Amino acid sequence: MIVRLVCIFLFACLSFASAQVNPGEVFPVATLTHEFTVPAKNLKEETVITRLLEIPRAALFKNKDWNESSSSFTSFEKIESVVIFQKINKTKDRNYNFSCAATIHYVKGEFQVELITHNFEKFLESDGKPNSFYDVKYLEYYQAMSQEFKSLVTKYLSGNTTAAENRDIQLNKAADLTSSGKNEDALKINNKILASDPQNSLALFNKTQLLFAKKKYAETLNTINLAEKNTELDDFEILTYKNIKIQSFMATGQNQKALEETHKTVQLTAEIDPEKAFETIEDENGKETFAPTDRTKLLLLSVFNYEQLKKNKEAVESLKKFEALIPNNDVSLLTKVFKFYCLLKSRENTERVRSIILKDSPKANLQCKN
Repeated sequence: MIVRLVCIFLFACLSFASAQVNPGEVFPVATLTHEFTVPAKNLKEETVITRLLEIPRAALFKNKDWNESSSSFTSFEKIESVVIFQKINKTKDRNYNFSCAATIHYVKGEFQVELITHNFEKFLESDGKPNSFYDVKYLEYYQAMSQEFKSLVTKYLSGNTTAAENRDIQLNKAADLTSSGKNEDALKINNKILASDPQNSLALFNKTQLLFAKKKYAETLNTINLAEKNTELDDFEILTYKNIKIQSFMATGQNQKALEETHKTVQLTAEIDPEKAFETIEDENGKETFAPTDRTKLLLLSVFNYEQLKKNKEAVESLKKFEALIPNNDVSLLTKVFKFYCLLKSRENTERVRSIILKDSPKANLQCKN
């Protein structure tokens, strides 16, 4: 596993002793390069992966004024990752801004780390000596910050498995149990996680689906209410919770609440940017096609639910909103809309969409079937 971390360090109080930098002497550039190993035999591979994924959010770095600016995990197979950190700047002197690249390679129970500082050459003459007394100070700062980062990386990588990492391991175990059809055992694990971490978003998400599958609708709704207190739910989570919530209301005869929740679903789509309503994906044949985003799918969800609640007028209105977002009168999407109008027995809109499709695809076979 090779993980490349690109770090931008800004000014902070020095906390490590640096090698002596003297004006008139060649600067020891080796002091800005560190190669070391960190034993990790006590960590399982899944914990190693979790640890690398969580570097951007690690409190250890934040507490020392290191902030992540971007990150990506590129491969579970090779366990490769990229993260960029920034040190909070406490002065206006831009000469205290510098970058550092670290490579971390995990092999057979240890992390092999290489840390290289960049952009220090601007403080050196062509003969490798500092330009001035001020450049000596900057170079000493560079040395100290590279040492600080080395210390933080070492501490982070070598630490014992944390409570958060243990929870991730348990969540993975619960996912495997669910895939094997052992829903009861999976539910027990999620409940155990929530007992110590009541707002664990993934455990709440999993528990909701497990309870709904068991037709425990009252418990399902209670769990969704807890989950929806999180103001940072992504669109996929919102879509899933709304769907299960409405279906749970209908399954328990609470149609008025289901209707009210469907209205709220439509309201969530009010500010959809038409330019971002669909994304381009590849179909099973490798051909590019348009697909609605999770936020846009909320409109289709409302169509289904309105139809089930026998509110065809509202269903047609939601479908029209979805249709209005379709880019470039895409025939594939319009064909699906056509079928929805057929389902809703909306003859006027069925014929209207049929005529639009036939303009671009005269041979299209468009029939309303049961």
